[in-house]
Amino acid sequence: MGRKPGADRTAESHEWNTSQGKKRAHLKHRYGITLEDFNQMLLEQEGLCAICRTQSKLNVDHDHETGRVRGLLCKRCNLAMHLIDNHLAACLSYLAGSHGLPGETRPIKEVV
Repeated sequence: MGRKPGADRTAESHEWNTSQGKKRAHLKHRYGITLEDFNQMLLEQEGLCAICRTQSKLNVDHDHETGRVRGLLCKRCNLAMHLIDNHLAACLSYLAGSHGLPGETRPIKEVV
C-alpha cells in the first residue's frame, strides 16, 4: 500500500493536535472567538469567575439563542446559568420576594 502525500509526518507536528491548537480550534468553532479573545477576557476578569469570583478552571458562557459570548464562568456558575437562562427574570423576582403570579405578591409564611 502506498502512503498518501504527507502521511510520513507525525500527528504531533500539526498545530491542531497540540492542546493549544485544539483549544484555538474549539474556541473559534464553538464560540467564534480566538484564543487571544479568551485570554483578554481572562485578564479583564483577573482570572476569576465573573459571578462568584472564585479562581478555578473557567468556561466560556454564551447565550444559547444568539451565540453571544457573555464572559468566563466556573463550572458551577456556568451550569447554574444554563439551568436558569430562560427563566432569569422569574428567578430574580422570586429572590426579591415576589412569589406569586406577575403583579401579585404573597406574604412569606414564617416557619416555626
